Amino acid sequence: MVSKGPDLETRIDCFTFNFDRMIKKNMFGGRGYLLNGKFCFGTYRDHLVLRISRRQAEELLKLEYIHPFEVTGRPKKGWLMIGLDYFKSDDKLNEMLEMGIKYVSSLRIKPR
Repeated sequence: MVSKGPDLETRIDCFTFNFDRMIKKNMFGGRGYLLNGKFCFGTYRDHLVLRISRRQAEELLKLEYIHPFEVTGRPKKGWLMIGLDYFKSDDKLNEMLEMGIKYVSSLRIKPR
């Protein structure tokens, strides 16, 4: 497992620093990052939790260190858990975070 350098939450904080519509809150026993009130990505134990399209998730599930997000006993479609070993560099992490932002940005904002 990759353990050198800043922890995952700190790395995500650095990436999201300039996103003024991004809110961080406690979720699922970890931290969730919400964009326009919708879950985008977060941390759970030593994993990144990522929300993307179902089609993208199906493709990424073929890769090592990537699993369905199922902490409640039922997997959430389009949500992934990605182990720290997948992120050998910040570029890989940033790529995943950008996928989450792109997907959540495409979702319709519910009127209040």
